[in-house]
Amino acid sequence: MTKLAIRVLTFVLLLGIFISVSFGNMENGHFIEFGQEARAANASCYYDKYTAKKEWYINRQYETAPTEEAILSGSRAIYDNTDSHYYGVSYQLSMNLHLNPNDGTIWGWENKSSYIGPGMEGRYIYYYDWGWSPNDPHNSVPAGDYITRYYVTYCNSTTAYGVFAGTVHSAQRDVSDILIQSNLIATDGTYPDNGKHTDGYWYVKKGSLSINSPAANEELSKMKGCTPSITVSDPDGDTLTCKYYVDSVEKEIKTISNTATVQLVNFSALDISILSDGRHTLKFEVSDGKADPMTMSVDVIVDNSPPVIGTVNITTNDTNINITGSATDTVSDTVSIQYRYAVGSTVSDWSNDASKTINSLTPNTVYYVKYEARDKEGNVSFVERNIRTKAQVPQISFNNNKENSLDLLINDSNPAVTQYQIMAGSRYVNASGILTSSPEWITVPGKKITVTGLTVNTQYNFIVKAKNDEGIETAATQKTGTTLALPPKINIEKKWITYITLKWDAVSGATSYEIEADGKIISTDLETTYTDEGLQPDTSHKYRVRAGNDGGSSEWSPYKEISTLPNPPEIPGNLTGKPAMKNITLTWEVPDRAEGYELEINGRIIQVETNTYIHEGLSTNTSHKYRIRAYNKGGKSQWSEPVTVTTWPDIPSVPKNIMATAEQNSITLTWYSSPYAESYDLQVDEKNTVNTKGMSYTNESLTPGTEHSYKIRAVNISGNGEWSNSIEISTLPQEESSSTTGAAIIANLAAVVTNKTVTIAWQAVEVNAQYDIEVDGAVVNNGKDTIYNHTGLKAETFHTYRVRTKNANGNGQWCAVLALSTLPDLPGAPSNVNVTVTDTQVQLTWTKEEGISYEVEADGESINVGQVSSYTDENLAPGTSHTYRVRGKNITGVTAWSDSITKSTTSPSYELECAKDQEFDFSLLAANVQDFGDITFVVTYNPEELEVMDFCEFTAGKDTVAGTIPGTNIAVTVKDGRIEYKVNESINPGTAWSGEISAIMFRTKTDGKVQVNFNIE
Repeated sequence: MTKLAIRVLTFVLLLGIFISVSFGNMENGHFIEFGQEARAANASCYYDKYTAKKEWYINRQYETAPTEEAILSGSRAIYDNTDSHYYGVSYQLSMNLHLNPNDGTIWGWENKSSYIGPGMEGRYIYYYDWGWSPNDPHNSVPAGDYITRYYVTYCNSTTAYGVFAGTVHSAQRDVSDILIQSNLIATDGTYPDNGKHTDGYWYVKKGSLSINSPAANEELSKMKGCTPSITVSDPDGDTLTCKYYVDSVEKEIKTISNTATVQLVNFSALDISILSDGRHTLKFEVSDGKADPMTMSVDVIVDNSPPVIGTVNITTNDTNINITGSATDTVSDTVSIQYRYAVGSTVSDWSNDASKTINSLTPNTVYYVKYEARDKEGNVSFVERNIRTKAQVPQISFNNNKENSLDLLINDSNPAVTQYQIMAGSRYVNASGILTSSPEWITVPGKKITVTGLTVNTQYNFIVKAKNDEGIETAATQKTGTTLALPPKINIEKKWITYITLKWDAVSGATSYEIEADGKIISTDLETTYTDEGLQPDTSHKYRVRAGNDGGSSEWSPYKEISTLPNPPEIPGNLTGKPAMKNITLTWEVPDRAEGYELEINGRIIQVETNTYIHEGLSTNTSHKYRIRAYNKGGKSQWSEPVTVTTWPDIPSVPKNIMATAEQNSITLTWYSSPYAESYDLQVDEKNTVNTKGMSYTNESLTPGTEHSYKIRAVNISGNGEWSNSIEISTLPQEESSSTTGAAIIANLAAVVTNKTVTIAWQAVEVNAQYDIEVDGAVVNNGKDTIYNHTGLKAETFHTYRVRTKNANGNGQWCAVLALSTLPDLPGAPSNVNVTVTDTQVQLTWTKEEGISYEVEADGESINVGQVSSYTDENLAPGTSHTYRVRGKNITGVTAWSDSITKSTTSPSYELECAKDQEFDFSLLAANVQDFGDITFVVTYNPEELEVMDFCEFTAGKDTVAGTIPGTNIAVTVKDGRIEYKVNESINPGTAWSGEISAIMFRTKTDGKVQVNFNIE
């Protein structure tokens, strides 16, 4: 029991250490350095104190379960040859051992004995191997001697078996005797749990108290919580009341039962943030209500204050930042303070180092820098700043050296925004690579700048330095760079599908030339041209030239890579147009080698990159003609066969001038044709809808005197028009013959309709006849007049009429009912007329009104555009002026013209792919000019790309000076990249002039694309 108790206690102590101690980097937790130790306080216990005495007892420690089987023999088991059985005597079936408490002797006796003979197999026998009579109860074993026993487990007809069962003897031991003191309180482990102490007394442990958490002198903070915990027990199983105090202030009480076994008592977590910095005492108290409480106390140290940071120094160069600082702590020892450093995304581990250098940074870059100090309780304070690294000293090299320029390359890790100062000799390089006399700080995109304006075959000393965005400069780097001597200039004279002709400028003093063509060197003697023939289409070739004289060969000219032209593509196939109301979608098959397409639209050619083109902004019901051809650098294919496609018409308008006539059994409707209508829908009595191709419809088999309603709309491929207003009309009633005696029936009824009146007329049927006319259901006596004027009406309203005669014999029969609508009002002039212009088109748009068709007057010519609200005047010359106005018309009449609008087409920009020193002509065209006085023809270009060789090629000489060009009526004004032409020419009123104003000759200064703009102001 003693050894077991020690093991349990050791486990409790180790558990307390495990809970209280941790090692390593804890951001917000308790921190203890290696070598430090935290342990729980020793437990307190109740003990009962007794006197001790000696007593005898039977020691059975060597008496074990049967482990060995042996055959019994000799006198113990006699074999009878007569019946072939073993015989023996069973001395006892059970045995009692007794101890003499005074001298320690052991004695015993048998309860029963029996004889084992034939038929008694299977009996059990105990046997003692020392010589005393089992039947004598006074025959005892002296103290300390051993008794050995055998146990016969089985006896059959041939063999008796026995099993060794161990030994017993008597021995003395200490035991408790008389109670001296109850409920003695002492530290756990002071006395045995239930045994004799070195002081000679016997002690019995009755209860325990041990503190699990916190540990003695444990340091706590708001970063590291604390849950007070104790372990208690009471051998009597009494209910225990457990309390704890902080600095004598009671915090919590818990009642614990089942205390015969050890119970863990966890109190609520202690809020450390409310405690002041410094030492505090936690006292635990346990009471069973019978004796004085057991108490234990433990001291803790509270540290809620972060360290105080002193001076922090931050220094930097181009790739690292060094941080040095210090901190003190008012509660914890300063030695235990740890530091952490952050630069950008790099964060160090916590350490005791008060200085840190972060390397591998980017030069001239702002980094967020943070210096943190943490005490061992996890309280942290910090300092943060934004720090910029210095710029790195640039290293330079040169590349792509040319006669008047070279590429200066900067090799460093500075960001792209870093500024540099570059000197070439005594001058400075600006951002464009041009030498200037004033110092400049520039950024160098891609760390490369092309320095221009250098002298051929000259050595320059380049000095380069950088600075960061705070203006801190680096040391300077120096290196020499040399421009090249002039090699011959090689140009393309002509290239075609199977050959390339090159030419180059003659070099003064040259005695021969060599050209390298695709790696093969050919001498041309003094010829400055070379034609490379027999080439394959669309293949690339490289050339360079050098000059020779008595001193040797010059440097090679730079390689010029030239490709022969490809074979032209085939004709695009299957040109197809899919129309809609406002556009036509064109598609065609893609031929081999096609790089693009030229699409001819109504005689105008545009370039298209893909094999689909949507011709948009079209008028409805208009036809358009198309053809297509493909092109590449080698040429163009033939035109495809032309295709004509017509756009869909407008959705038709509401049918106008609808007229209905009624009989007794039928109603007939007629109406004017709606433009673009393909058929008409009629809705009968708001139920059935019928469709007809014509402009009349008879609803038959009707009942006399019944009312019916009708609506009409026009339909075509573009959709359905709006429904007309509803027409309400009744069939004639069944008239009695007596009411018509002697009166003639009206025939030949006619009507004249305007937007505000309806005039009904009929033929007189007899002399002196009189007439009634029913107007919208009301009967009017019209006397002898055969004309009735219905006035004051509203536009587009329906009215019904019928007429009958009357004489002395009575009234005649009513004629058929006539229902008809007044005409719509005459619209006003078109409104919101807007104009959009391009180089070759003028597009007009206006607000559309239902049922109105439009007429456009373009430069005095009238064009009927139908029921659309736009018109595009195409195929116009760029920079030409045009005048337009619009009017509408409907069934009622024609509107007034809109105000005239005059607009000019824009002037295009022309982009050309040229080789250096190539010359080309640029023509200035004008169209429909009615007065040159207010017009200036303007050409703009980039003087760095182009040079003007002649302002007017029509004259014999080269015109390069501003002023009036000799022999012409043209005056030229020249500015930087801008040429203005004024023409002194009178034009007869009512006429216009079109033609070519002038032709300018340009020469290119560079290879590649150049742009020329032409505008008329």
